[in-house]
Amino acid sequence: MNTVNSSMGYTPFQLKSSFSPRIILPLYLPPPTNTPAEDLALRVLQEIEFDFMEAMDNLMAAKISQAHSANAHQAPETPYEVSQKVMLSTAHRWREYVQKRDGRVAKFMP
Repeated sequence: MNTVNSSMGYTPFQLKSSFSPRIILPLYLPPPTNTPAEDLALRVLQEIEFDFMEAMDNLMAAKISQAHSANAHQAPETPYEVSQKVMLSTAHRWREYVQKRDGRVAKFMP
């Protein structure tokens, strides 16, 4: 399970989980030496991550802008008091009642 495959250079666990579990820390850490291809790959990955973060920020800004615009055109809230009479519309209530699919029939609902 923890044996490095000679053709792939990775353990099966590492390919599946993207990390390799270790019980003992390695005694020797080779100095990091990056080839130009590795530097390019790292730079591309950093650009992708930056673009993703920027897209997330843009989506958040759009949500905030939409919420602000929706709230600006909202009618003022009507304060209701206890025992005050109000008129309710039940025109589309039958659809919710029937869609529960437990054998209900809505023929007497308005």
